[in-house]
Amino acid sequence: MKTQITPQPLHVPSTLDEITLLWLQEILTRNPLMPPNKLVKAVNRTKATGGFFVGGNSSVAVFDLQFENEEGADADEDGASPPSSVCIKLMPKESLVPRWLLKRFWKAEVFFYQNMRGGFPQPNCYHCDFVGDKAVLVMNEMTKTSLEPGDSTRDLTYAEACLSLMILAKFHAKWWGAKDKKLDVLGRFNSAESGLTCKFLMGGASHMLSIPEYEPIHPLVRAMTRKVKTVFKYLKRPPYTVTHGDSRSDNFFYKSRHHDDTFNEANYNRIVDRNSGRDSTMSDTSSVTSDSGSDRHSIETDLNERSEAALCDFQMIMVSNPMRDYANFVVNSISPTDRRKWNDKLIRLYHQELIKCGVPEEEYSYEQALEDSRVMFFWPMLCNISIAEKSLSDFKRFESLESRGESLTGKERAKYILLKKTRPRLISAAKDAGLMELLEGKPEDPPLPFIPCCCCWAC
Repeated sequence: MKTQITPQPLHVPSTLDEITLLWLQEILTRNPLMPPNKLVKAVNRTKATGGFFVGGNSSVAVFDLQFENEEGADADEDGASPPSSVCIKLMPKESLVPRWLLKRFWKAEVFFYQNMRGGFPQPNCYHCDFVGDKAVLVMNEMTKTSLEPGDSTRDLTYAEACLSLMILAKFHAKWWGAKDKKLDVLGRFNSAESGLTCKFLMGGASHMLSIPEYEPIHPLVRAMTRKVKTVFKYLKRPPYTVTHGDSRSDNFFYKSRHHDDTFNEANYNRIVDRNSGRDSTMSDTSSVTSDSGSDRHSIETDLNERSEAALCDFQMIMVSNPMRDYANFVVNSISPTDRRKWNDKLIRLYHQELIKCGVPEEEYSYEQALEDSRVMFFWPMLCNISIAEKSLSDFKRFESLESRGESLTGKERAKYILLKKTRPRLISAAKDAGLMELLEGKPEDPPLPFIPCCCCWAC
């Protein structure tokens, strides 16, 4: 692999006070992709919120920039234009995840921007580094264009879902096979370590079993608890590529809904139907029509030239089956009704984009992608089981505040809505995929050996 951006021997800030005009000048001046243009002013736009937006695994500050020759322009695809603003992500001092896991997340994202960037719509990275207990990313601020962050509390439209999966297909195709040994640093899902991770994620099963709203899938949760090894065998199946690991609408940017929308959804139907030998008038989305002609070029124009969508946040990338990203995305970003209606079309579109990007069809057929998508629904199940305790605690707290007539903050309200939407999304996905049937007749796990290293269990 060719290194795109070489880490610079610069100070890695850990606090807002350490992000100075001089530091930003050095970052932008030393970056080989930036044209000569002296930065003369940097204003922290997030100062009113305490300097940072604090997320689960990152602290984020946004700085508006002004250059000597002209005001910063929106950066182009190669990062050659000076950015009008930058988003600076730092590794937080405190996080919801253990420190060792937080470091792993950050090492993965820095590795991505140093070695793997390009090939699909994503933020431009001007600097990234990881030293000891500190890490930093400096990227263009995406919302300066017509894009806005995705929102899992809102079900995606058909067009947004299609754009997202085309981006994932481009990402997956670029690293198809994942044979480069340098990718080992990201972790491989067919390793014993990942098997133990699955066992660890099931630790929240007792809490999910205490949530009455999840009663329809309680039998499945109990079965998964007894048969984690079987679940892991399903999840570690080939083929392999580099996967995002946390693909959901929150980690995409989409064209702002406040801008004029001239996007032609019918383009997707016609391309998929033409290539699969089906009549678009018989499709699930046949109510979407257009007077204009359509072909694949117009879709690619929407995706690339007009910047309709972009993918971000690469902290959980690893080598695994590509449909793990698909399953996580459709379960967490689309309403159950739309997911059922669009599933076949979305997989066909995703698969066709893989082939177009160079993946040999004999290596990965549509039928295999369809079957893989089914078993990979175990992944969003595992993820939600792992956070069941925290989710239940938050839900009860929000419910209590609401019952007492107290108002929730914007962030709390959004999380409350997401928790309410997650339950029907997860229950319907488990039922539609037939996850319980996939575990029937499978052997129960042997007990874990009482020794410090139990990697043999996951082999």
